[in-house]
Amino acid sequence: MKGLIIDTTLKCGYVAVFNGESKAVSFLDTSLSTQSSLIGACKTAMAQVGLENDDLEGIAAVVGPGSFTGIRIG
Repeated sequence: MKGLIIDTTLKCGYVAVFNGESKAVSFLDTSLSTQSSLIGACKTAMAQVGLENDDLEGIAAVVGPGSFTGIRIG
């Protein structure tokens, strides 16, 4: 399975990508807005395991508990 996990519920959000045996985690840049940082973190983690958007078979997002705004962005 090839997938993407997004967690923006906490102050230090992250994305995780997995591609069979390969895994990568990229933390969000807290100096940027969550929305801007999220896109960069996804691109970084996906590049580390050699995935493109079309390769993903599933996407999961953490829904809480956490900040209301963080949950909406994730």
